[in-house]
Amino acid sequence: NLMTLLTRSARLVGPVQPCLRSVRAQHIFYEEDYVTGLVDFVSLGVDSPALDVARLLGEMAGDDPQLWNLGLNAYQLYRDLSDAERYLIVAFDRVRVLSLSLRRLQHPHLEAKTLEVTADRLEAIADSL
Repeated sequence: NLMTLLTRSARLVGPVQPCLRSVRAQHIFYEEDYVTGLVDFVSLGVDSPALDVARLLGEMAGDDPQLWNLGLNAYQLYRDLSDAERYLIVAFDRVRVLSLSLRRLQHPHLEAKTLEVTADRLEAIADSL
């Protein structure tokens, strides 16, 4: 459940380093298979690398476990993840989903289908509390 996940996450110790903290797919530029540039350093700060991994994979992989595994495996070709970091990635992603869902509800021009999907997602989160 989400409360247990967050409580355990608060006790974990892991590395910190400079992180973008708001990394998004459109902020990364590629040439073939190589990253050639990054933009949007507004939120740059020292934090857990798990935060950047969770944000980017959450946006790119969504709820697809196969894409998550593919992304995590690709990341670990360059840097190993500790068990604590893997746990934090899940926690950061769940908080990201909750935050996005709550922000969507504040939008004044929500379409009925978007509202229904958001409500379903929030209900699932509430059930996990």
